Amino acid sequence: MHENYSASPRLELKPYVRAFAQRRLEKNSAELVEPVPTCLDQILNFEFGVRPVAELGDASRFTIHRLSVVGSSAYRPINMHLSGGAESFAIFFQPLAFLQLFRLPLSSLVNQDIRRACRAGK
Repeated sequence: MHENYSASPRLELKPYVRAFAQRRLEKNSAELVEPVPTCLDQILNFEFGVRPVAELGDASRFTIHRLSVVGSSAYRPINMHLSGGAESFAIFFQPLAFLQLFRLPLSSLVNQDIRRACRAGK
């Protein structure tokens, strides 16, 4: 069974947080492939169960870290391969919240995730 939940933040968090989301697959679930659309959000993602594998448009693959920061993307096609036992929680930030909270320029996250940016030495 595949479950997705989403929730709006409390009023005090709305200037910074757009939404919260949780995804869970039962341990005996068959693999699920989810396309990830382009988006403008900056996302803080936590993996608690079996970690998903991301497949990029060039067919390269990598396992998602337990904690990842994902920037907005304009063109990067990704498919997420989710196995039984996957459980994720994500915080979707408002457009300027990352800059306001962490002083992190948004341009440093465009079409990047921290795993790839760190490996590339950016």
